Amino acid sequence: MKRVMLGDRLSDRVKRSEFVVFDNTSRENELRDINWESNLKAAYELGKGLFSI
Repeated sequence: MKRVMLGDRLSDRVKRSEFVVFDNTSRENELRDINWESNLKAAYELGKGLFSI
């Protein structure tokens, strides 16, 4: 997945790339609700820094 998204799709069009996977997000996983807030906060913090240099 990382190779496809960062290598094939973005390749040389980006200066910097990072691949983040949030685990335990499946609806069937009982940890989904427990990790929801921490995953959301982590995604928000990563998103805030997308366009900062």
